[in-house]
Amino acid sequence: MKKFRILSALFLSTLILGNTVSAFAVTRSAFCVGADFGDNDIKTDDYTYTVSSILDTLGYHSDFVFHPTVKELEKEHSYTDDDRLSSNILFLAGHGSPDYIRWNYMGEDDDACGVTYGKSRDININGITHEMVGLDDYNMDDVLLALFVGCETASGGIVNIARQAVNEYHADVAIGWKESFKDTDAGLWSQTFFNSITDGMTITEAGEAANNVGGYEAPDEISSWVTYAGSLRYLDRTLNSLQEWPEYKSTNSFIEQYVVDDDVFYSFNSKEVEDIADYIKENIDSDFNSDYYSVEDKLYMEDEIGDNRGSVTFTFKVGDFKTDIKYWAMIENGKVTKIFRNGIPDYNIAVAINDRLDVNDKDIINKALDNINILNGDTIIKENIYKRYDTEPYFTVTFTIENNNETRLEVYEYRI
Repeated sequence: MKKFRILSALFLSTLILGNTVSAFAVTRSAFCVGADFGDNDIKTDDYTYTVSSILDTLGYHSDFVFHPTVKELEKEHSYTDDDRLSSNILFLAGHGSPDYIRWNYMGEDDDACGVTYGKSRDININGITHEMVGLDDYNMDDVLLALFVGCETASGGIVNIARQAVNEYHADVAIGWKESFKDTDAGLWSQTFFNSITDGMTITEAGEAANNVGGYEAPDEISSWVTYAGSLRYLDRTLNSLQEWPEYKSTNSFIEQYVVDDDVFYSFNSKEVEDIADYIKENIDSDFNSDYYSVEDKLYMEDEIGDNRGSVTFTFKVGDFKTDIKYWAMIENGKVTKIFRNGIPDYNIAVAINDRLDVNDKDIINKALDNINILNGDTIIKENIYKRYDTEPYFTVTFTIENNNETRLEVYEYRI
């Protein structure tokens, strides 16, 4: 099943000399897999179809599978002579773990299958034998981006399926998640990510746009994605440059983008944000005051000589309650390259409101436990309370639940 191909010198030189890759009579391919797992389970087929459609529009001929089987996973691509799992873009959305991404269409045990690193093998999950296709059988040299959209696909220490896709099988970039998340959140994240790709954003810029779109049930968990890359320059690719049709624009008009030409610096070691805050105040928002924001940074990747890619996000707060209004700065080798904004902060409401919120954390947890879905064999391994604000303050309670070595997320929204 392995297919090793020698690329033309012209194509290789294009990869070496630039961050983008031209489409010159070369068929670009994508493979997208999602499924409806049936009653009381997750559903990933709808948003996977949306992603597949966007990729088609960008010029990646996309094979979409909504009823995954081993036969479907092992097929050759409809538009190329390559295996589907060797496509330029892989988007695999299902139940996940550090070892695999899997599907069980409508609870039909006979079709239970998945993709794992290493050799093909059977894995028993919740009493059901899943026939796993092993990445050892595939050449991933031409994979520009692989997304393993499943819980904890980038967890598990130094070995997980996302990391192995790059380190062992030589995909250029892979994205997985460290935490469990809601499948509905994954749908919004994925659609925003690929809409941002169509708008010309790089891979990391698109990931940040997806983080900060707003409207998530559990935003901290869906934002726990991790990138692995064979080179820092792969993270700077604008994958819409591969398109074969006139430019398609997404509907991400709510995101404002500012190119930073000045020398604005940030260190992931010292974490001092004064330079960024001053630039925002002087060039974008004259009322900006970092006291009204929570600040978090994210280092995507750093190489052996200290070059890095990352971001710094300012989240607007009302008291201690976080809103969906954000600024985020993209960092490259210690300098800010771009700043993005989602939403307009209203500093008139940025005042302390906690004194009128006399709520006990234990009471919130107990209320949430009465309203979430607990199954036989479930063990709650982590719980978090987050303070949110839309038109009013509210709390989001998340429970990470383990069952037979797989995790899922249950979320409860507590309004005062």
